[in-house]
Amino acid sequence: MATVRATTARLLTTCAIVLTSTGIAVATADELPASSPEVYRSTSGSSNLESNGWDGSGVTVAVIDSGVANVPGFDGKLIHQQNISAAPASGDQYGHGTFVAGIVHRVAPGAQIISIKLSDANGAVDVTQVLAALQWVRANKDRYSIDAVNLSFGNDSKQSAYASPLNYAVQKVWDSGIVVVASAGNLGNGSNTVTKPGDDPVIISVGASDEHGTSSRGDDTIPTFVSRGPTQDGLAKPDLVAPGTRVISLRAPGSTVDMQNPQARVGTDEFRGSGTSFAAPIVTGIVAQLLQADPSLSPDQVKYGLLQGATEIDGDATAMGAGTVRGMRALIAARSGRANQGVGRSHGHGSLHASRGSAVVDVKAVVDLGPLSGIATVAVPVVGEHTAEAVDEAVDAPLLGGGDVLLDAIDEFDATEFTDESSWDASQWGASQWGASQWGASHWGASQWGASQWGSSQWWASQWG
Repeated sequence: MATVRATTARLLTTCAIVLTSTGIAVATADELPASSPEVYRSTSGSSNLESNGWDGSGVTVAVIDSGVANVPGFDGKLIHQQNISAAPASGDQYGHGTFVAGIVHRVAPGAQIISIKLSDANGAVDVTQVLAALQWVRANKDRYSIDAVNLSFGNDSKQSAYASPLNYAVQKVWDSGIVVVASAGNLGNGSNTVTKPGDDPVIISVGASDEHGTSSRGDDTIPTFVSRGPTQDGLAKPDLVAPGTRVISLRAPGSTVDMQNPQARVGTDEFRGSGTSFAAPIVTGIVAQLLQADPSLSPDQVKYGLLQGATEIDGDATAMGAGTVRGMRALIAARSGRANQGVGRSHGHGSLHASRGSAVVDVKAVVDLGPLSGIATVAVPVVGEHTAEAVDEAVDAPLLGGGDVLLDAIDEFDATEFTDESSWDASQWGASQWGASQWGASHWGASQWGASQWGSSQWWASQWG
């Protein structure tokens, strides 16, 4: 009888997906006007803030994504790369994170950037990794002086934000004094389509606008692809919008996205894409500018300023929130009030599986077929309250080849440990070793969580072209 020799596993290549959302209705032909950095900086008010001396200098932004390729366009502002993916190397083999971080850099060129890498070249991502990345940000806040975090992804879970472990995690980061900005999703033209964690009542949720290639706000509209509220909890989301249609940013040459979408290349160094994934980092960049201008601002003040400073444009109010971001107006308003007064928090003890949405990540489990049949691998979905973790155990060494980093799917979610306050500030948590080393060579431990995947079926993100 076949037995499982080890439950170590790595992401299946069949899970490879392109960060392209089902249902996006944006035309992206080459002849349509693109949103250049000059255009989206002007429209959002970023250029106005910079002209007053605020380019984000002295502020550090953490980008939790597929990694960041350290291309020359970052001008030395990429100061640290933390790899908690199944890929053995840092950088960005998938290509999404480089584009996102590039937008943050274009908006706030003085800000420092930290990359927390979640995916390998296949782009598949586990909720486990997202939660672990958020905990890493919280635990390393002081070490790296982290002020803001960008989350340009989301899944279609309809679990209440007041119970979800994922919502709990983003709120813990927010309550530690870090501004959290998340994309609202690209499942629009219908209510209750805002993705998680963009559905969170506490953090800043960003939808997208279309500037039609001009710096004038008078012709801006809301694309049909933008997710809109109310959420499953009856909340109005997104909070506001920013340019997110045919946005130009940095390219990760040779990455999966780059190779599969050559039509999206702009020259040799840049790329073009549409989605709320690319509106969110515009707001994150402006947050960096606001925090440079007034380092005393709390996350609640920053959110209040962004909402009060936004102005309406043409489009569905349920997809627009307070309106389009206005940098200087946000700075002025931020000093006069606080958001989230009386807003409830997640207890974090909800079902892990319900946090995943409609899809799960498959992993490759090593199976011992017996003395006559040898070793084989089978596809194993991470479901229920089980977790996925990176492992490097001696028993698995003979089964590894080519420096593979494996994922394991055996541990169970421990909600009590997860919500223990001490675990969120410790340098060592459970069986997982934090610090400067990459996670690929260490255990993730029994305190890790869940599974889902990026892209068209789960982690809704973007359209390239």
